[in-house]
Amino acid sequence: MKRLGVWLCFVSLLPVAAPAADYGINSGSNEDTVHFRSPAKLEFIEGSTNNLTGGFTVDPHKTESGVRGLFQVDLRTLKTGIDMRDEHMRERHLQTDTFPFAYFSISSVKGLPSELKADSLYSIGGDVEFFIHGVKRSIPISVEVRRSVEQNREAIKVTATFSLKLDDFGIPRPKALFL
Repeated sequence: MKRLGVWLCFVSLLPVAAPAADYGINSGSNEDTVHFRSPAKLEFIEGSTNNLTGGFTVDPHKTESGVRGLFQVDLRTLKTGIDMRDEHMRERHLQTDTFPFAYFSISSVKGLPSELKADSLYSIGGDVEFFIHGVKRSIPISVEVRRSVEQNREAIKVTATFSLKLDDFGIPRPKALFL
């Protein structure tokens, strides 16, 4: 079974928030990025894109009010460092002409404290509805959250990590070619 490791990392800056603030992605930022790793038998592939949009809503002083969020990733912009491999990945596997985007919608968050204290790191879990290649499935995620407040500005950095099976999403697996 082919497993693909994916992680999202983004930082959102806002004025120190009133209850239930919206935190957005800074699309194109080097901090707001999607990375992936594919540990194939004959070739280890990793890549990334910083072409993502979306955000989440949370009250950092009263997290039991819930967390909502939706993110969109432009799969046409994924880069692995080899142009031909990128083209093959987009055309043959992700089929980005038909399925140009992947989506993540926060379903649940587990283990979040009642308040996100400034300059603290939290390791939590949760589930997202992940939509790619025309297929939507619920998948578990591991998340690290750090909130910081400096000069009346607030930042929340979130790193979410998950694995998925390409077969579960109808994505054709790469095959090695031998000459």
